[in-house]
Amino acid sequence: MAVLGAPGYIGQEAGPETRVYFVPQDPQLQPARLDPVAMPRHLLTGAQLFARSPRLVVNGWFALHGVSVQETADQITAPLPSGGAAVVSFDSVGRISGINAGPVSA
Repeated sequence: MAVLGAPGYIGQEAGPETRVYFVPQDPQLQPARLDPVAMPRHLLTGAQLFARSPRLVVNGWFALHGVSVQETADQITAPLPSGGAAVVSFDSVGRISGINAGPVSA
């Protein structure tokens, strides 16, 4: 979606091993809001589909939603619109090892 500048997509099965994606290009459509509940599924699915760099997937997803991030060697942290923060952790080979979203701990 980010590459196409699209606000979303619709995926549909087109055969036993085939999927078609419809990407709207209507400037009146607004991108979906960042949903902390759906976020882990979105990030893990994106990382699975684009396995080359889960870190780039995470950065791209937050950028698509207009959210700035802070990075360390093994985490990406982003503020959530509702308050709190999302913390995405990576293992020693760069895979997503954990996703936590919630209030900021003291």
